[in-house]
Amino acid sequence: GFIGPLTGNAAVIGLVEKNVVDIAVDEINSNWEIKGRKLEMIYEDGKCEGKYAASAAQKLINIDNVKILFVVCSSENLAVAPIAENNKVIQFTAYAGNPKISYAGDFVFRNVNSDRDTAKIAAETIIKEHNKLGILTEQSDYSKGIQQGLIEEFTKIGGDVFYEEYALNSLDLRTQITKILNNKVDAFFIN
Repeated sequence: GFIGPLTGNAAVIGLVEKNVVDIAVDEINSNWEIKGRKLEMIYEDGKCEGKYAASAAQKLINIDNVKILFVVCSSENLAVAPIAENNKVIQFTAYAGNPKISYAGDFVFRNVNSDRDTAKIAAETIIKEHNKLGILTEQSDYSKGIQQGLIEEFTKIGGDVFYEEYALNSLDLRTQITKILNNKVDAFFIN
């Protein structure tokens, strides 16, 4: 089963992943059979939101009887992980980087760097020329994972961090930007 954003703001990510999976399934089916059967992928729209992903996982596991889930977004992965664990279904992501996914369970796997790695590299790069960092972060599991890691890494190596968050689909961020700039930051990380 596949759970990813096939509609909505993050559809560009989900549709790319869907196309990659389609290619892989075609290649596998052209070259191998598994116990005389072809591989089939069932697609569900998780909209990059936990509640939709959890519903999709329940359907894929309980109705479609899938044994492996390919899940795209961090929010989707974190919501699906307990369901996959309880049902002993393998969950895999090649995209989601939230650090919490590393500890989500014995059936949850990924082959992408943790956002913690991204945060460490960003902090080490920024601190070379800037000591006061402002972070503007979208309120999503993906962005908050990077924010938390960046705050921890940047302060650990001697920098100061000031941050504000904004809701998904916000159009006016002047208040948050002004609050950050009032702290006289010398670098700005838009997350």
